[in-house]
Amino acid sequence: MVAWNDPAARSAGEYKPDWTLDKGTAAWWMQVAGGRLYATQSAVAIWKDLTNIHGSATPDVTLGESSGIPDSYIPYMTVMRNVLLVSVNKPGSLSNIRKVNLYRDAASLGGDRAPDQVLIDVDMRGPQKTYLDAAGTLYVLDGDSQWMSKGQGCIYIYDHALDAPVLRARITTGLSWPRDFVVVE
Repeated sequence: MVAWNDPAARSAGEYKPDWTLDKGTAAWWMQVAGGRLYATQSAVAIWKDLTNIHGSATPDVTLGESSGIPDSYIPYMTVMRNVLLVSVNKPGSLSNIRKVNLYRDAASLGGDRAPDQVLIDVDMRGPQKTYLDAAGTLYVLDGDSQWMSKGQGCIYIYDHALDAPVLRARITTGLSWPRDFVVVE
């Protein structure tokens, strides 16, 4: 992961990175929330005070297998409403783990710990993007739904996601390998 200092203040031209954050982390997804940088690879790496980092730094916290995140492809992760949402895809002949882990109080995660909620649906084939609305309803885009032809997607909607998740609906998209959706509140 590389960084540029104040890139918006630069004029036209090419600029090399000012510094490297971490040579050992290749991230599929990154997000800044609450002053922390969250990045996924085969785990979730967290740098606690991003504004005070100006050079190489290893993550302050890593959530891995002890946190319910297998050493596998993490296709999507987000932090919203102080909840870390991690989509997990671990396909294989002996293991088919496809789920979404929810970790409350993301701003205070300090090390490996079990998720507060785990959403697993036997029909989920490839959870991707997630969205948690203000009412605690969770939306999960499944990029390869069993409910449609292979390579078609659907959106799972769970009520009470932070306390006692209940599947409310499964909306089929009719799209081949959808990667994004938007919820308007």
